[in-house]
Amino acid sequence: MIALGIDVGQARVGVAFNQGSLVMAHGVIQRTSEAAKEIASIAADRKAERLFVGLPVSLSGSKTRSTDDAISFARELAQTSGLPIYLVDERLSTVSANSLLRSAGKNTKQAKSIVDAEAARVILEAALSGAKTQSLEEFDA
Repeated sequence: MIALGIDVGQARVGVAFNQGSLVMAHGVIQRTSEAAKEIASIAADRKAERLFVGLPVSLSGSKTRSTDDAISFARELAQTSGLPIYLVDERLSTVSANSLLRSAGKNTKQAKSIVDAEAARVILEAALSGAKTQSLEEFDA
């Protein structure tokens, strides 16, 4: 199964994909009105079968403003791509991504432009490793 991982931010959207068991950061897309279309195009090019969108919640598990934004973007992505969307609890994905980038020798300035793609990779890796996911359809029911 080929999938994309999506890390939704207010300014940028990180995208990752898998090839078999290998999960790789694809890149970062500016959060414009065309972002969902760009991701749908990437999904089509990669022949993705589903999309995993990070669901940002607080450490206690409660909703935040970012939670509602990610859900709204996931709905737009579902309409645009026609693919099944699964929500993945992304608590600490950006923290983990920053830590991995620091371990790879990237300073804060260097990491800023790629941290969202790395967070998307962390989200996709978690989803493919069996982390609990919820389909957007179930979430909206």
